[in-house]
Amino acid sequence: MMKHFMIILIALCCFINVQGQMITRNYDNVSMSEALRDLNELSRDYTISFLYNELENFRVSTHIKRKSVPDAIMQIIGFYPIRIVQRGKKDIYVECTHKTARHLTGSVIDENRQPVPYANVYLLHPSDSTVIGGGVSNEAGVFVIPYDVPTVLVRISYVGYKTIYRLCSNEQMGVVQIKPETQTIKGVVVTGERPKVQLQGNVMVMNVEGTVMERLGTAEDVLSRVPTISKKGDGYEILGKGAPLIYLNNRKLNDLNELRNIQSDNIKNVEVIQNPGARYDASVNAVIIIRTKRAAGEGLGVELSSWSRSGRGYANNERINLTYRAGGMELFANLFGAYNRRKSQGEFEQTIFADTLWVINNKQKNNVRNPFLEGRFGFNYQINDNHSFGGFYQNTYDYVKTRSEYSGIRPFAKQQCQTRQEHPHSSG
Repeated sequence: MMKHFMIILIALCCFINVQGQMITRNYDNVSMSEALRDLNELSRDYTISFLYNELENFRVSTHIKRKSVPDAIMQIIGFYPIRIVQRGKKDIYVECTHKTARHLTGSVIDENRQPVPYANVYLLHPSDSTVIGGGVSNEAGVFVIPYDVPTVLVRISYVGYKTIYRLCSNEQMGVVQIKPETQTIKGVVVTGERPKVQLQGNVMVMNVEGTVMERLGTAEDVLSRVPTISKKGDGYEILGKGAPLIYLNNRKLNDLNELRNIQSDNIKNVEVIQNPGARYDASVNAVIIIRTKRAAGEGLGVELSSWSRSGRGYANNERINLTYRAGGMELFANLFGAYNRRKSQGEFEQTIFADTLWVINNKQKNNVRNPFLEGRFGFNYQINDNHSFGGFYQNTYDYVKTRSEYSGIRPFAKQQCQTRQEHPHSSG
């Protein structure tokens, strides 16, 4: 019996060693340098190297529960512009990716003076509002963003709250309070609802189901409001990471137009992976995964949607989505039509100085008509939870017709240039 007990005890010790050290720790508004120094002292398997002064300005407030040392480091880094490099099996190097003399520091609170984590903070150039930097507030609502210009225009935004703009020439921005924004989405009045955001290792997960996010419209509208994600042209960018790969469940999206056909109320959550692992190609800097709700059932599904707008013109949009599911097979067809009509007019005055003064008044009227039609059909086949394949065919008709009218009125004031010349007379 004793022999068996010793064998079990030895096996248990070996199992614990194989599992590796798990860290549980709580950090409340300490510097990044102090948190890394503490982890280094706790670690049995790793040596953590970093420059103390380089990371001193970044603040850490988080609770680590049973995580490996590398995962614990990823959690305290969060969305700061800091990276880790592991060399060999035991050496971990931590460094700031933006080495600047200035660090804009502040904190974001809500109407109840509670911290607002994961608020987007963009630094814009005051002259033309181009983005020159950015970051995200941590779990305590604190943000620290490197920058290298004397003055920046700070834009702070969070879904369900009014966007704040501040012109800052001081590194210490202080406490910024954001207030709920009452908005009407699909006939429902929404005031300051917060979607739930979780940081799981190096993955940020924003819950969409059951929040204001599911009433935004399409996946395009959802992504543009997720922390760290910004719309740029026809694509998307992750702060400090560039263009990401975008997946729908386990299928990579090669055509981002598909996002228009994903209704926001069918999205469960959105994952943002800032440091992709070996699963992805080494050239991939970031990944977005859109997780949808499980299909409601098999058979035929029909969805109709319509909206219109009037003012100085008219716009009407109609969408029909058809789906048929049987087993792992899904057939779909989408038809989207729009008709936009815009009117504009302008008037300008031009003065021409010549031998005659011309004052020209011109009036211009533009009438733009834009019928748009897009059709798509295809299929998806789900082999299992991790594998699927599919394809689609799409055709688009987009025609813009512009009619312009010009009218000119040309009153003028005639100014006769007269020269009087006197000749001297002589008599004799």
